[in-house]
Amino acid sequence: MNNSRLNVQNTTFFKEPEKWQWQQFKTTDGADIRTGYLPCEESDKLLIIAPGLSEFGEKYFGICQYFHDQGYSCAVIDWRGQGLSDRYFKNRHKRHSLNFDLDATHFHEWIRHLTANTNKDIYILAHSMGGHLALRALQLFPDITPKAFATSAPMVDLRLSPVSRHIIKLLYTYGAPLSLADRYAPGQTNWSVARFKLGRKILSQDPDIHQALLDLLTEKPELANGGVTIGWVYHALISCAALQSDTNISRITCPVYIGIAEHEHHVSNTATKQFSSKLATSTLKTYKHAYHEIMMEIPPIREEFLKDVTDFFDKA
Repeated sequence: MNNSRLNVQNTTFFKEPEKWQWQQFKTTDGADIRTGYLPCEESDKLLIIAPGLSEFGEKYFGICQYFHDQGYSCAVIDWRGQGLSDRYFKNRHKRHSLNFDLDATHFHEWIRHLTANTNKDIYILAHSMGGHLALRALQLFPDITPKAFATSAPMVDLRLSPVSRHIIKLLYTYGAPLSLADRYAPGQTNWSVARFKLGRKILSQDPDIHQALLDLLTEKPELANGGVTIGWVYHALISCAALQSDTNISRITCPVYIGIAEHEHHVSNTATKQFSSKLATSTLKTYKHAYHEIMMEIPPIREEFLKDVTDFFDKA
């Protein structure tokens, strides 16, 4: 293993790696999806990265460089509705969903496209919503056969009260004539600097990461997302229930590594622990003092997680 440390300086962590390639992928339902690829020609390992909600390829430049230094080719996807993939509305800030299984299908199509002419071993690294969608893809498409799967803070379930869940279902079901599904969920708004700074407080503790992200989004505002719609929350809840069914869990057969944050405010650690206990082969670790974005945390936490993942992949 190459023990090179990640550089978290504002000017370099989100710097495009040498030999980085931006690519476009069109799904069978006609969506234009932006992807990124960092080749490692001498490697027989391909790391596929599934980002979280409202993330984008640029945010994973540093992570890709790290794994490239460990001998992996790396690929990352902008989910539909975020990054520079197709958005749903003229208001690009709204993070919407038509169906989470559709996103999982896009992920499957992209992997088939990526691996059509290669014999590289596949590894998957995911975060939050990306962990959810990649795990759903494993449940839905048995031809996805990674040697190992790792995820930080997977969105097995949302941290929403029963009352909030009921309200969302009512708004979605009975608000169809008013297109309420397309509107922001309660408390959600367009992106702004103030909203960004407030939200970062419960995502990670690293001030360098905060400033680097703010600089990037100020320079490239087209990458930004605001809040989620009622439709996104509704479909997230439906998909979380499907992900947690015993029948679907049994379809995941590869080794799975799960890192959860001690200070988690977005997803349910309780649901994640229950999910992990039902997997055929699973390792779960709680990262002390960490917030939701473990891969964007202060260096000691981030490097601990990345070393754990690299060791896990090496043993697969």
